[in-house]
Amino acid sequence: MTLSPITLLDLVSKGSEGSGVSNFSELDYNNNNAYLRRDGQVYEINIINASLNKDTKENFFLKKGDIVFIDKNSDGVFVLGEFDKPGFYVPGRNHSLTQLISTRVVNQLTANMKKIYVIRENTNKSFYVDVFHLNADDPTNLIAANKFILKPNDIVLIQPAELTKWNRVISLLVPQANIINSYRDAGNK
Repeated sequence: MTLSPITLLDLVSKGSEGSGVSNFSELDYNNNNAYLRRDGQVYEINIINASLNKDTKENFFLKKGDIVFIDKNSDGVFVLGEFDKPGFYVPGRNHSLTQLISTRVVNQLTANMKKIYVIRENTNKSFYVDVFHLNADDPTNLIAANKFILKPNDIVLIQPAELTKWNRVISLLVPQANIINSYRDAGNK
């Protein structure tokens, strides 16, 4: 904080300094909520509305004692397996499985496109999950996947191809074989 007055968006942009983000639409705040605690009350704020609206109703000045919390991860999904960058991803609202597959980089050399799974917690039963399977080798299945809307905390997993699994096992064994051969060479000297 500085001695000069600061708005909510000023605070958010200062929090993203060094991230290379130049505008608010790149921050993935379209699904994220900001909360302001002021004078014992908690207010929910829509960051996108604040960034688009020139009115100070949404982009107001902060005052001493204000606490701002930005929940970036509430609407995200986990992408695992044969994605180039597995991890946590915050898609847009009503983002489909087809949109996720087309916007996240899938490693085409190692992915088994017949084995794409979405794992979702079943909220009707404790400790139950629902598992949905997509065979993306058949392009007509992508139409059905376009109707499949992702929900917060879904896990999207793309299995590796069989050859990839075999290659990974071999790549773990080859260095071990080289170590054994180097011991044999040292013993023969």
